[in-house]
Order: sequence, then C-alpha cells, then structure tokens
Amino acid sequence: MLLARTDHALLVTRTIRGGKVRRRILLSLDAAERAADRVVGAGYPPPTITLVRLLPVGHVDLDELGGDGR
Repeated sequence: MLLARTDHALLVTRTIRGGKVRRRILLSLDAAERAADRVVGAGYPPPTITLVRLLPVGHVDLDELGGDGR
C-alpha cells in the first residue's frame, strides 16, 4: 500500500473561482482520487495530486511566534 507509512500524505491542489487556490491533505490515494474526480465533475480544471512527507517540528509555542492563540 502506498500510504501504509504515517509520514506521507497526498496534497490535492486546485484552482477555484477568482483564481484562488485551495489545498487539501488526504491520507490515502483512493480519497485523493475521489476528491480529484469530484473537482472535475464540478466543472473545474483537474487538480494536481502531490505526494508529500510529513515531518514533526517538535514543540512550538505559538505566542513566541506571534500567533493570536486560536
């Protein structure tokens, strides 16, 4: 199985109205293909599906990064 490992995922990138880009992370190839089929079925250009590696970044304090705590 392609994604039996937990350090990989699939990034589905598509263009929406107004030229904006929407990205979605999915954990299985089947789910990514279904998402792509739905996009094309809705009349949008075909999305790209990219295999990505997920890497832990360790402990991050959002207050130190200037986050608003959400």
